[in-house]
Amino acid sequence: MISLEKIGCFGLTEPDYGSDATSLKTTAKKVAGGYLINGHKRWIGNADICAYCIVWARNEEEGGKIQAFVVENGSQGYKPRKIENKMSLLMVQNQDILLENVFVPENMKLEKAKDF
Repeated sequence: MISLEKIGCFGLTEPDYGSDATSLKTTAKKVAGGYLINGHKRWIGNADICAYCIVWARNEEEGGKIQAFVVENGSQGYKPRKIENKMSLLMVQNQDILLENVFVPENMKLEKAKDF
């Protein structure tokens, strides 16, 4: 992504809480070799064409800290859906993302992202 050869997206916003990160319901559960991510993101630009999505989730094993995980597009359980019937056109198409038991390897957790 740094060399602009791959597209990324930023998965923070949720349907019921907007971009209020302290109210996130998306979870990350520690499993052998990584994490399982479950939740629902909304208004995520480029979620269908990105190579990677930075997903913010509440880490259940670390007291509910909100942390960042890199999810590869095409991962089993990563389901972007186009948001239809918007009032205006945008340069970037927005999607909802359903995350259903998406496995993220341990090395795809962004360790230097600020926990909050």
